[in-house]
Amino acid sequence: MLEQLQQLTTATWDGDLISKQDRTRLVKRGYAKEVEGWNLLTPKGLRVLLDMGLLKPPVRPGEETDDEEDPVEATDETAGPPDDGQDDYRNPQGFSCNEIM
Repeated sequence: MLEQLQQLTTATWDGDLISKQDRTRLVKRGYAKEVEGWNLLTPKGLRVLLDMGLLKPPVRPGEETDDEEDPVEATDETAGPPDDGQDDYRNPQGFSCNEIM
């Protein structure tokens, strides 16, 4: 379902969805919205992706970023989901992807 949420970072036509079943679950939980055949994130869905580090907030002209000064190196905690098949991966902020499922 997380993959479906990521797909909805742009407006997506029903026929192009990864999974309509996952989209329906996301809509029921308030993470996505369906409008006349188009599907997109809600602010709540966007917040999930931002909090998990799967999206970065846009940088406006004139704003500085910390990326160059303090790079974050991947560690066991931030490198991604475990390879043992467990679905309950928690990002460094403590948000579980299972909380959206």
